[in-house]
Amino acid sequence: MTLLVSTEKPEAHFFRLAANPWAWLQEVGMVNDPPPGVGMTKFQPWPHLLSVLLAIERNDKLLIGKARRLGLTWLLAGLGIHTAQYQEGARVLYFSKGEMEAAELISRGRTMWQSQPPHLKLSLGRDGATFLSFPAMGSTIKALPATEDAGRGEDASLVIVDEADYHPYAKENYGAIKPAVDRQ
Repeated sequence: MTLLVSTEKPEAHFFRLAANPWAWLQEVGMVNDPPPGVGMTKFQPWPHLLSVLLAIERNDKLLIGKARRLGLTWLLAGLGIHTAQYQEGARVLYFSKGEMEAAELISRGRTMWQSQPPHLKLSLGRDGATFLSFPAMGSTIKALPATEDAGRGEDASLVIVDEADYHPYAKENYGAIKPAVDRQ
């Protein structure tokens, strides 16, 4: 058995993971929807998820057609938390088809946040079913159901639309948030 002991100081660890969402997800990411009876498990750094993250970093708008159970929603929930926690003034919007699904995205992000060691975890401010804030960074995450006016008047640095095929107002939502995203 090999035991690895890190000599990395907590501050260096914080800044290294703040600069690298993929490393952050691999190191501290936990998910809570494994097979029944297993409990919490580590985020799975499958190669297709790295490809998606790299595509997100290279493109300001990205549409991904996907099957279910590929880990993409966990990746995106984690990316939202990482962005809000480590990017000053970040405004993250999660869109989902309904209020329950929007709250589930926040819940997944909160699971990722809770799984971090204390020296990586910035304090939460407001913590609700559809809203999280990180006062030290002046950043927020807001989950919105796909209603006709969702996103109107919102400013965003990252917008994640989950299962867009099922959004009854996807066209209107895109039109509402596009000006904010185009300014980035």
